[in-house]
Amino acid sequence: MSHQNDSKTQATMPKQTAYLIAVLCLLLGFMTGAMTAGYFLPGQKAQPAQQQPTQNGQQATGRNAAEQRRQLDLEMETQRHPENRDAWVALGHIYFDSGNHVEAIHAYTHALDLDPKDANIWTDLGVMYRRNGQPKEAIKSFDKAIAIDPRHQTARFNKGVVMLHDLNDKAGAIASWQELLKVNPDAKSPSGQPIRLMIDEM
Repeated sequence: MSHQNDSKTQATMPKQTAYLIAVLCLLLGFMTGAMTAGYFLPGQKAQPAQQQPTQNGQQATGRNAAEQRRQLDLEMETQRHPENRDAWVALGHIYFDSGNHVEAIHAYTHALDLDPKDANIWTDLGVMYRRNGQPKEAIKSFDKAIAIDPRHQTARFNKGVVMLHDLNDKAGAIASWQELLKVNPDAKSPSGQPIRLMIDEM
């Protein structure tokens, strides 16, 4: 097609149509940019591997009436029978899932007062301390879990995350992850990245 024919086509195109095409092009460009930004977020911090509660916990995305009732029942149970460790653990898991860090710390601490030998609960507690802006307490909790179960991979990984991103202790993070590799040479982060590769990049 010649340039002359191109000019003729443009000249006979209604102005409204031309404006509409221009607007659609702008919108398409914006949407493409937004989608790309969603997939590529430079500088993201590694997140702790959540020691996800094992009692059918559910992430908080619109809690239903049954979940709220379950929380109220457990709160009443722990008030009536504060020696009920399982109730404290279940309540801690509910607070964990709903993002109530302070109450989760409170519940897990009560559970650990009754049975301090549960590495999983120490790890859950560490995650809650980290999210509550208490990285040093998080490290203490992860260390407790590791002391109870030296092969606890989640606690070792999370300790490295807190050391690196919250305490700016790169050497401490590498040391923690190197210990993790001794437990599991093929260990990976929650996103699937090999821990060995993370150490090499650091």
